[in-house]
Amino acid sequence: MDYTALHRHLGRRSGPVDDELLNAAVDANLRETDDLDWKLKLPSMKVLGKTDFPKDVAAFANAGGGTIVYGVEEDDMAAEKRVDIGDCTEADVRTMISVAASHIHPPVLGLRVHRLAASSKHAVVVVVPPSLDQPHLILCDHQRFGAPLRNGADTRWMSEREIAERYRQRFAEQRIANDVLDQLYDDATAWPGPRDRAWGIAVARPRIPLPSGLSRDDARRLIYDGRATAARMLRKAYDTPLDAVDANSLRHGLRRWTARPKGSTNAPYHQARANLHHDGSVTLAAALGGHPDKIQNELPGSHFESWRLEVLVADFMNLLKAVGDHMGGFEFDVRLGIDWDQGEALLIEALDFAGYRNEGVSQPLNRYAPVDATVTLQTDAEGFLQQTREFATDCINQGGVPELVAMKTTMEERAGSVIRGISDR
Repeated sequence: MDYTALHRHLGRRSGPVDDELLNAAVDANLRETDDLDWKLKLPSMKVLGKTDFPKDVAAFANAGGGTIVYGVEEDDMAAEKRVDIGDCTEADVRTMISVAASHIHPPVLGLRVHRLAASSKHAVVVVVPPSLDQPHLILCDHQRFGAPLRNGADTRWMSEREIAERYRQRFAEQRIANDVLDQLYDDATAWPGPRDRAWGIAVARPRIPLPSGLSRDDARRLIYDGRATAARMLRKAYDTPLDAVDANSLRHGLRRWTARPKGSTNAPYHQARANLHHDGSVTLAAALGGHPDKIQNELPGSHFESWRLEVLVADFMNLLKAVGDHMGGFEFDVRLGIDWDQGEALLIEALDFAGYRNEGVSQPLNRYAPVDATVTLQTDAEGFLQQTREFATDCINQGGVPELVAMKTTMEERAGSVIRGISDR
């Protein structure tokens, strides 16, 4: 599902980008505007960075986003008829996304490329998202950088004063974003859960506001999807936070769905809580301290084994990815902290790969400083795993723990694929 300039000018809600939508736009003779551009043919992919493509994408990003359609002939800026642009391959799509990231500064992320090939007249629809990183600059004459800006159906260059103003706006928006993330984190720590054990608190918000709205069924499915993909990221089966929330009995909150702890008499310490907000924000809280260790000795509320922090990160990141993929978000600000104020020092127990304690490695913490990061979902599985591992490593390193023990590495994933392939023969 997407919401493009085609949807907006046709008076439609968000929906698929397909031949029917483009045919309706052409039949309506939609005119080029500051968020819609008709192109007769695709530029050459071999030299895409030297064509007008980076300029067009940057111009739309600087103007709040827009839609470029390749495969439409226009007359006096109005759509006249569709033409066939030929085949557009997966490699061509990757090239367009790559050029938007490498030939524009800062990169334009979240580019969405739709290939329309259901009819004999192939077309490509490129959706440029709005950006908080304006101004976006390109090398305009091999000597200097310039900032293109979509202005009606034309593109012009920003003046020096306009560029300076865009930088001021960017820094102001970053301060606002930090304030919003602070509020989200404070809200996540304020719920009336038990305080006899340390809790891990993970929160995320989309950098670009997403279309508001999330049904109960959607929220339940996203929790299950996040749980399933997180499990494939871990070396073995663990008790994870998303196992501990009740996804089948979601409760209404303030513009959010809340999954409360399931509650178990067999494992009263295994508790978690998740919130899926209608604007795409995600929070996940999990009890970390007070669990039994490998030999069933119950740890104090201020102590927990390092793998518990890892699996919290894995569940959180995969839940975030499920929400982002569903709602169209591609870049999120994230934060993970530990809520504990009972006076005793926190201790993240370092373990070896067999699950036994590495004595003398962990460093007691009087305070755990929340770890912040920016996560992009516009990457492949290995790239997402790498981001997740880096975030989890930052989280455990603060307690003196040197390495991850629960998450798979890229090499292990590849080795597992090879082993599975051999066993299937």
